[in-house]
Amino acid sequence: MTEYVSTLHDSIEPRDAGQKAARLAVLARAGFPVPDGFVITTEAFQVSRGGSRIPTPEVADAVRAALTTLGAASLAVRSSSVDEDLDTESRAGAYTTVLNVTDAEATLEAVGRCWASAGAGDAARPMAVLVQPMVPAVAAGVAFTADPVTGERDAVVIEAVRGLADGLVSGTVSPEEWRARPGDAPARTLDKQVLTDEQAAQVADLARRVARTSGAPQDVEWALSADGVVLLQARRITGLAEPAVAPVPLPPAAPPPGAWFREDSHLGPYPWTPYSRALWKCRVPVLRQVCADFGTYFEGIDIREFGGWEYLRLVPPGGPRTLALPTRALRLAFEVLPRLRRRARSSAKAVGTDLAGRLLDRWHREWRADLQRRISELREVDLAALTDAELAAHVDATVALTALGIERHLSLHGAIAVSLAGLSGTCEQLLGWSDGKVFELLSGLSPMSTEPVRELAALAAEPDSAAYGKSFAEFLRGYGCRSLSHEVAKPNLEELPQLLDTLVARQLEMVYEPVSTAEGLTALREQTLAEARALLTDPKDLERFDQDFERAARAYPLREDNVFYTIHAPLGVARRAALELGLRLTARGLIDERDDVFHLEPEQASAALTGRTKRQAEVLRAKGERAWVLANPGPPILGEEPPPRMDAIPWHTRLVTNAFLWANSRQFGDPAGDADGAADTITGVAASRGTYTGPARIVLDESDFGRLRPGDVLVCSVTSPVWSVLFPVIGALVTDKGGLLSHPAIIAREHGIPAVVNTGRGTELLADDQIVTVDGAAGTVHLAGTRTPVER
Repeated sequence: MTEYVSTLHDSIEPRDAGQKAARLAVLARAGFPVPDGFVITTEAFQVSRGGSRIPTPEVADAVRAALTTLGAASLAVRSSSVDEDLDTESRAGAYTTVLNVTDAEATLEAVGRCWASAGAGDAARPMAVLVQPMVPAVAAGVAFTADPVTGERDAVVIEAVRGLADGLVSGTVSPEEWRARPGDAPARTLDKQVLTDEQAAQVADLARRVARTSGAPQDVEWALSADGVVLLQARRITGLAEPAVAPVPLPPAAPPPGAWFREDSHLGPYPWTPYSRALWKCRVPVLRQVCADFGTYFEGIDIREFGGWEYLRLVPPGGPRTLALPTRALRLAFEVLPRLRRRARSSAKAVGTDLAGRLLDRWHREWRADLQRRISELREVDLAALTDAELAAHVDATVALTALGIERHLSLHGAIAVSLAGLSGTCEQLLGWSDGKVFELLSGLSPMSTEPVRELAALAAEPDSAAYGKSFAEFLRGYGCRSLSHEVAKPNLEELPQLLDTLVARQLEMVYEPVSTAEGLTALREQTLAEARALLTDPKDLERFDQDFERAARAYPLREDNVFYTIHAPLGVARRAALELGLRLTARGLIDERDDVFHLEPEQASAALTGRTKRQAEVLRAKGERAWVLANPGPPILGEEPPPRMDAIPWHTRLVTNAFLWANSRQFGDPAGDADGAADTITGVAASRGTYTGPARIVLDESDFGRLRPGDVLVCSVTSPVWSVLFPVIGALVTDKGGLLSHPAIIAREHGIPAVVNTGRGTELLADDQIVTVDGAAGTVHLAGTRTPVER
């Protein structure tokens, strides 16, 4: 129709049509009995904003024209906000509905009333309005496809009243109640003589089909007319209790000889889902190849699960016996044993031909653009238009893209390790500097750490709501298809638009100024660089320092820059495909809920779709195993073995091996800080200078983002780069895991936020709203009695 009015059938984009209308549009396209209608878009709301909430003449003309095509004597005019009917929050009843509207002027007045319910000024949420013919209902009500009290998934709970359901929704009328289970006729639990058995069965069937199509338990509003049951609204049931899962013990598995370290720096205290485990299984051969290319003393990193938890082990060449060789024997072994001689030749070649520099060049020259192209091609695919076989092929393509991204990420990890370790070693030897001081030389050189929040800051500066809406849509296009975690079962950024809107508003409260922050970081870098050069009086030392600094300055930005293209964007594309796969499996009754797909491997899920094979038994087993794993956390270390004799290996092999070990320590952290030290102090790694006092906010995963308030001290286990969108609104950061080269440490430094990482158990020892003082230079978190805010 126009930019201000669209048909309901075409209104599938929540940003334009609001959540309510967009969901109905999708269901109408799927063949559900949804009354026809049109949507007055959020663009109309934006251009008509003002205290009166009166539609502009252009909007009013568009509405009048749409009414002539509808041709109904009586209308329902219903708000459709972008922040209602969300998967995490319904906001049911928060906005206005006007029934029995009879003419154009009354419709425009009703539209104004809906808009007014959105709030005033900057607090107003973008609001669309849905206009539909009134249904001549003889009965109406709601149906829950899971018991909203007990969480039982097999029951459809129906509430019905005579006529329209507005009295039921408002709570002024007591309903007739029904309960329907698969294979049984619906049974009244409270009889008001509203529905017959057959009519109740029709309502239950409609609700179940909506749930299967939507992939999750639904709260359905319906009406019964002479023509049958009509669908008026559908939203996910929020706050629903998870059904009880019987733990399924995993068979005991003794680890092979060696020292195995539990890997919880990426997922925190959670195991992989089967879908993600399959995506990440390519790491072992890739790591073995990276170690071979650089010629490290270790052959690779073995990754295995014991008791459902992931553990890592450095693999020595020739097995554990090599580590036990005395110095002279090990030196001789590097001269005569073919496997060790090959590693020595590889390390000499890697150092002599500057493998690290060549990989960095390849990223800028080839890999980055290639990944951008591949990501864009898969991101633009219309998944709903694919046949089942085409979707299965698309899923395979996302798995292949993820594997390619991981391969390039780990290759770059080696290059970054060698480059940064070189500067660290030079500064320690020539200047006596610690790594904390060394990283001040690199301040402000990681623009990707702050790029998303700089874009959000630009949104906050938009002159009006219309410009804001367009810029917000552009932001989601550029950054939305990005996973928030290394776990693909967690949401993409694009699935949390209401969070981003809130973060923009809270940036204004915190007066986040990215330009001044960047200028401060540049000044710190230049000051530290000048200090280093002033101390290096020997020209050869200065030349060595300048060469290592230049290499590190090229490598440091890639620590964050590559992750967007190698990890989080591919995982974002993979999640999109998995969600479509889950929807289809649910619609065909092959699994119970959309997100159950993550308890299958991609190959299993695709085969279930194309072969029409039920997989809920495998889903339940995977859920049971996960429940057992979570109840039985694995120890930090399994087994032991002696440390390698680094003094006995060739210097170039020692150089690259020490670089890898240094980077591993700075990324994942050494054994955790003294979290059980003084009663009022928690210690960790000093990650970003500055001091700040404020209330702690425990954020265990992405579902807690909405709990953050401006000025909070973010306390979490780990973060991913995508969490950077939170940093402008927090005062300081405390993490359980990580080192100076971890993502949270880098992002905190680039935002000028005090940070202490690797506290060990900060999330356990601190509590929400507890006042703490974070000293990012000392690496301490002090528990304060009263709040005395300090500028960060």
